[in-house]
Amino acid sequence: YRLNAQYRWSDNIMTYAQWSTGFKGGGINPRPFFAGQALPFGPEKLSSYEAGVKTDWLNGAVRVNVAAFYSEYKDIQLTLNECPGLGPVARPCARPSNAGNAEMKGIEVETTLQPVDGLLIDGAVSYLDFDYTYLNPAAGGPGNPTGPQFGDTRPYTPKWKWSVGAQYRVDLGDAGSLTPRFDVAYQSDMYVDA
Repeated sequence: YRLNAQYRWSDNIMTYAQWSTGFKGGGINPRPFFAGQALPFGPEKLSSYEAGVKTDWLNGAVRVNVAAFYSEYKDIQLTLNECPGLGPVARPCARPSNAGNAEMKGIEVETTLQPVDGLLIDGAVSYLDFDYTYLNPAAGGPGNPTGPQFGDTRPYTPKWKWSVGAQYRVDLGDAGSLTPRFDVAYQSDMYVDA
């Protein structure tokens, strides 16, 4: 479901707020190593809240958009490194399971600048704070699942990301145009296990 409200304060400023839900379907372990690992797992569920402002300034030469969000995950699908109840002979495990719940909050800022005709500069930065409210210890990293590496990491979810780009369109008359572009991007550490 998605519920959205927005209000345009002027031709240059619009604010919005929304609530939405989503899910990732469940299933049965697609690659069991042992018959006891062929178990079902349920859907992953998400409720997300977002508010933001979109602005244009100087006749569209400057655009700044800001969004803040908060999400609640339930029954996160993670791969278990240990299969509870099957003992050490059931390794490797690698069984998908609803192994956690979490809260996620963050902010995103995007901007576009057009200081002169033909020149476009754009940039974005985002911060994401992900915290498990519950995590099955069998879904922890390799080795001791409750050791020092066990923490609040969501697979494939970096905390910081930013990018900056610039391009300039050179008019070549009847031959068209040429637009060289330069981009730089950064992403903080990313993990493949909880």
